[in-house]
Amino acid sequence: FMPDLLTWQPTYVDVELQGLLTLGQTVAYFRDPDARSPNMQVAVAVAADRFMHLFLERIRQRFG
Repeated sequence: FMPDLLTWQPTYVDVELQGLLTLGQTVAYFRDPDARSPNMQVAVAVAADRFMHLFLERIRQRFG
């Protein structure tokens, strides 16, 4: 749905499976040159004005 509202970046993302305090934490490797090949598209920016306009329009339609 409207992927152009976001700026996407291919990124390698992993889930911590061994940490005592970080078990289940999602880790994105944005700046690690040794990271594996990207395995997902990550949203790194949003067109905030367009999003807010769309969001408020939908709220008005629903509760107007």
